[in-house]
Amino acid sequence: MRLIRLPAVFTLVLMVLPHLSGCVHRCTEELSWHISPSEKTISIDESFKINADAESCGGKEKVHVDWFFKSENTDIAVVDSEGSVTGKSTGNTRIAVSIG
Repeated sequence: MRLIRLPAVFTLVLMVLPHLSGCVHRCTEELSWHISPSEKTISIDESFKINADAESCGGKEKVHVDWFFKSENTDIAVVDSEGSVTGKSTGNTRIAVSIG
């Protein structure tokens, strides 16, 4: 009785493995990214966070990316490494967002 069970177990495992290997999706489409907001007015000492995300496979897969943020004029607004922007004085400036 024991000899009959072993071949059945091996057959089941061999039938499942090909299906599992087919679950791996290897997408090679270009990377796309989204940054928001594209424009924002804030008060002195007010803060907001820049939302940045990257994806591939036509938006089906999220991709981890190291984002870098830099204020064009730190007298007007500063930005930290996490994308949190704080207003410092009256004026206009731009925040550069880049991928590392």
